[in-house]
Amino acid sequence: MSEPWADVATGEEAAVYAYGVLTPLLGEKDRNAAISAATAHARARDTARDALAGLDKNPPMPVAYEIPFDLNDEATAKKLAALCEIRLVNVYATLASQVQGQERLHFSQASQECSVRAVLWGQRPSAFPGAGRDQDMIDPSGTASRSSGSLPATSDTPASAPPAPSSAPGSDGATLE
Repeated sequence: MSEPWADVATGEEAAVYAYGVLTPLLGEKDRNAAISAATAHARARDTARDALAGLDKNPPMPVAYEIPFDLNDEATAKKLAALCEIRLVNVYATLASQVQGQERLHFSQASQECSVRAVLWGQRPSAFPGAGRDQDMIDPSGTASRSSGSLPATSDTPASAPPAPSSAPGSDGATLE
């Protein structure tokens, strides 16, 4: 039970950080949605860390993360929010495929919640969210485009998960670089 929860803890911590950085760039309506999302991610991170607490397996959390592109307006803030959510979809979907029972249900539901938030932030809907394929992202100009940046997977990617294509906008949710 410990390893899946470590992936969740690191991915959720990255999302909490990103929302803290992007929220001030949003208008009032979107700012409230971002605060709600940050709260949900903080709860998920805390749940994961609680699951790991008795096992002395809590992963260290970075103080800061590197944002993968310039964050300077509302459009780029929404792009970062969508990116964080789709990366967590990938984390949760991968984990759901590796476990059974209540953990599988929990990870599947979390993947669905992140997928819905990603679409609300501008991510194009995907028939198979979390499948590790290229994801269409909304670029800062508001038009759909393929993500041009590569977000490297880290060692936090579960060992039995197939590697994500290098052009996918994140596959592990553990970092934002």
